[in-house]
Amino acid sequence: MKKRFLSNVKLQILFLVRNRLLLVLAFFFSVMPLFFIIPFFLFTSANLDFDFVRTLVEVADGLIFLILLIAAAMSLDHHKRQRLLKMVFTRPCSAENYLAANLAALLFVGSLAYLLLFAGGCAFLFWKGVPFPTAFPVVILNKIFSLAIALSWVLLLGTFIHPALVLMAFLFLNEQSFYQLAVVAKGVAQTLAHPWGKLAARTVSAISHAIYVILPSFVPLRRFQETLERTYRWEDGTGAALLYIFAYTLATVIFCHRTASAILRRQEHS
Repeated sequence: MKKRFLSNVKLQILFLVRNRLLLVLAFFFSVMPLFFIIPFFLFTSANLDFDFVRTLVEVADGLIFLILLIAAAMSLDHHKRQRLLKMVFTRPCSAENYLAANLAALLFVGSLAYLLLFAGGCAFLFWKGVPFPTAFPVVILNKIFSLAIALSWVLLLGTFIHPALVLMAFLFLNEQSFYQLAVVAKGVAQTLAHPWGKLAARTVSAISHAIYVILPSFVPLRRFQETLERTYRWEDGTGAALLYIFAYTLATVIFCHRTASAILRRQEHS
């Protein structure tokens, strides 16, 4: 079982590395941060150097997210178009094994990209003589956790939504979209005078809030993470918050994996 899983991980990594479209996107998006890097080399100060690292991390984080979410949708599309589970050493691969290997391969590539980003940021800070931010590793680790949740959710969506529509569904079927809808509907309910209109707006707000609570959050502790990414400082409660985020990430990944596996099994026997 372990050998089969590792073989599938290798196959998924090869799929990602050899996919020309992904390579073109990765190259194109790798050039984009250069437009943010050049202005920081024209000025020199400790604050600007720290802002440079923080900006670089945020820009690169968005690009890594986008590329790997596209890769997740493409790999699942490749799998579903075959209509059969991948074969490894002439043996059929179970849905659980395939999804776990796919997620592991995507996380491996993503973690490697984040580690390179961390190494580049550390090298730049050392070169500029800027004190090392105590929570810089925590910021990178937190982004890997968020990536794991997002990839698990995309793989789950891809099992019952056409892969071409997965990214569009990802933009709408997330907790922030329903939170904003609940807030807007609540505001509309307060301004309407007609009782039926007020009832309809309150109903939409309640349903949206319920979906917001149910859907997985890519940022489990939003206030903590926003403060962390703004200051890069290790403060009281950082360790406990990181443990909570890890537990939340693990629970979300397991739930999405089991649900997606059950859906894939039903599709293959239908």
